[in-house]
Amino acid sequence: MVFAFAADLRDHQTTPSLNGDVKSSGIVAANMSFHGADCTRMVLNKKQKKQIDAFKNKIQKAQQLLNAARNQPDDPAEAPRLEKEIAGYQAEIEKIKSA
Repeated sequence: MVFAFAADLRDHQTTPSLNGDVKSSGIVAANMSFHGADCTRMVLNKKQKKQIDAFKNKIQKAQQLLNAARNQPDDPAEAPRLEKEIAGYQAEIEKIKSA
């Protein structure tokens, strides 16, 4: 398996193929899909991963509460509140990933 670095791909004309290989003036990156955003993605540190995991747990709990609120509509304002809460958690996850 041959991997090409982003700097090598920048200097050459690239052509992505249907199977995910990138062929570029003799450089072939096997099993590597070529997307501009993937090359610039930063690696998350431990703190960021823990924060994301915590938000995912909160989303899961809020989703369970939302399903229960939809099944038993005692308080009509509860479902929209939980939907906003989940959207807020998802926005926080995106904020952490983009930082």
